[in-house]
Amino acid sequence: MALDARTGKVVWDTTVADYRRGYTFTGGPMVAKGKVIAGISGCTNPDTAGGCFIVALDANTGTQLWRTQTIAQPGSPGDESWNGLPTEKRNGGSVWTTGSYDPSLNLLFWGTGGPPLGSGCRIRKGEQRHDDYYHAFIARARAQPRDGLARCRQLL
Repeated sequence: MALDARTGKVVWDTTVADYRRGYTFTGGPMVAKGKVIAGISGCTNPDTAGGCFIVALDANTGTQLWRTQTIAQPGSPGDESWNGLPTEKRNGGSVWTTGSYDPSLNLLFWGTGGPPLGSGCRIRKGEQRHDDYYHAFIARARAQPRDGLARCRQLL
C-alpha cells in the first residue's frame, strides 16, 4: 500500500500474497530505482506451497514488476536437491528481514531462511540449495550461476 504523504490518501493498494494462507511480511520494504521490493515469510504450511518469494512493485502504480521464488522450482538450478519433491510439497525460504541495496553496484542482497523440517531436511539429502542462503540480484546480468549459490536477473 502506498499513501500520499500530503493528503494521507491511498495511492495504490496491491495484494502480493494471501495472509489467510499463512504468508506474512516480517521485514519492511525497500525502495530502489522506482521499485518497492519486499520479501514474504511464513511459508511453512501446505497452503504456501512453492515457498516464499521476493517481489518488486512499481512505486508509482503498485503494479508487480517481478517475483522470484526463494527456493528452487522444478527445472531451475538447485531443483535436484529437492529429490523430485513436487512444488506443492515444497515450503520454506522465508525472507525474515529487509535486504540491502548497493547503488554503486546496482546490487540487491536478500537473505532467506531454510526449509521447515517436513519439506526439507527429512526428505532432502545432500546439499540444501536455494534456501537458507543469500540472493543477489544484479541489474546488468541475466546469467544463472553455475553453482546455484545466487541468482542474477535483470531486476533493477
